[in-house]
Amino acid sequence: MRAILLSERAYRWLLRAYPAAFRREFGEEMTLVFGDCCRDAWQQARALGLAGLWLRTAGDWLTSITRERIHSLEAAMNGRILAGLLLVAYSLGNILYDALSLKAAMGIPAIFVTALAAGLGGALLARGTLARRETESAR
Repeated sequence: MRAILLSERAYRWLLRAYPAAFRREFGEEMTLVFGDCCRDAWQQARALGLAGLWLRTAGDWLTSITRERIHSLEAAMNGRILAGLLLVAYSLGNILYDALSLKAAMGIPAIFVTALAAGLGGALLARGTLARRETESAR
């Protein structure tokens, strides 16, 4: 049970990476759910169950803090171009991760397809962001 208490404490510490408004709204509930998941994992496989839970949690944590920080920045900047560029960077990072995963599963051609999709997606997003900015400045 000490491992569960340490896991809950570590998780509460990791929640500090989220924006304050997000923590206020969801932090307590997230901590309670994580504690329940820890107890379930411990009952099923002891330390290995907790290790598996932490692996899943770490990936979700990295993705979600990045997404919430971008949303927070976008709200603070009222949708300006920097937030759009950060969103493109975040998307490209996810696509690169997926490409590396596909390379392991499907070989090198998957990287080229993914890179093409990333380039097209980034160009379309940047074009839309710039067009919106030009429309707003024309008003």
